[in-house]
Amino acid sequence: MEEKLTIRRMKQIALLCPIVTQLPVREFYVRYDEGADVLYVQFRQPADIYTSDIRPDGIILEYDRGGELVGVTILNASKRVIPSQPKRTKGKTKRKEVIRQ
Repeated sequence: MEEKLTIRRMKQIALLCPIVTQLPVREFYVRYDEGADVLYVQFRQPADIYTSDIRPDGIILEYDRGGELVGVTILNASKRVIPSQPKRTKGKTKRKEVIRQ
């Protein structure tokens, strides 16, 4: 069941850094339910969820009694992808020269 954490997987986890470091919270808890394909993110524990806002994109925003966002539930988590970014190249692209004899 548990997949071995490979170097490739570690590099994929590292791709989260630009996203995580921009969040307004510094501590959160993440749990993935493989059977339901749901990712749970809580910004504090216990989250004390009072109300939820279910969005059309399958993201559920969870709020406490004071209206503060305390969690996010993401449905169909494994189907979501990070949009690809165009590869940047430094300088000019080198051309291969064909030598004819």
